[in-house]
Amino acid sequence: MEIFSARLKWLREKQGITQKDMAEFLSVSQPYYGRFEKGTGQPNLESLVKLPIILDESLDFICGVTSIDREARDISKVYIHARHALSLSQERLDTIMELPSSENKLNFEHKIELIERERVRIRNYQLDKDHYFSLLIDHLNTIPFVDTKLFDEESWDFEYDKFAKFNYSNFKRKP
Repeated sequence: MEIFSARLKWLREKQGITQKDMAEFLSVSQPYYGRFEKGTGQPNLESLVKLPIILDESLDFICGVTSIDREARDISKVYIHARHALSLSQERLDTIMELPSSENKLNFEHKIELIERERVRIRNYQLDKDHYFSLLIDHLNTIPFVDTKLFDEESWDFEYDKFAKFNYSNFKRKP
């Protein structure tokens, strides 16, 4: 109940909604709604099902089943995409590095140019990845009762692997 109360209040304040307005939306009195946020009262089922609509958030998040709200999911998608782009760019650089060096000066210079271009991409993707992870952590720090394991970048490995597997299986060529 403590998670529910804290997140309910956090979401309401984040949306700029007053307790009075929430009470009206839920068709309950303001003092009765106030008890939800204090943890001394519970909404009935009719009020509970209205919360995701009013607050634009899943009931799983509001009730504490998950630590990730809609905004964190959106930021994490961009972070995971940047992480994936970084990985692909690193793979491209490895492939370029493995190309045989030619005695032909033009081919050698072209290889050097490709290497430098890929290194610039890698630096940019690394900056993007770090930036979005920082945004994600900053946002997660505002969420009441967030799972602190989410502050560790390694905790996102599963989400990244799922993303990479999905994208690879959907975009590889069919024989």
